Amino acid sequence: MVASFGWKTVIAAFINATVVMLVLRPHLADCGACLHERKREPHSCLRQRDSSSFLAAVVAFAHHPVIFLSLFLFFLGFMQAYAHYQTPLILKEALLVGIFLAGLVVLEGM
Repeated sequence: MVASFGWKTVIAAFINATVVMLVLRPHLADCGACLHERKREPHSCLRQRDSSSFLAAVVAFAHHPVIFLSLFLFFLGFMQAYAHYQTPLILKEALLVGIFLAGLVVLEGM
């Protein structure tokens, strides 16, 4: 499958990204000015590292439910404790996607 469609997918993704970048160039130029105006907090790199570590651990332990749920609950607590310093989580939408995917798994077996 990768040998048949992989290179075509890479080309299509590159073309799509290039077209979107060219079409939205004026808006992207405005975002650069906004980023320079915003001051970066000193601990943002540490929080980003922690969030990435949680994500890597959740992926690594995806087939071990007890460890997975423990890490996930600890991550939710971490995000709640430091909510002031980061954007809020989009849990409702993520839960709806999870329920949709679970429905596909259940209905596929029928």
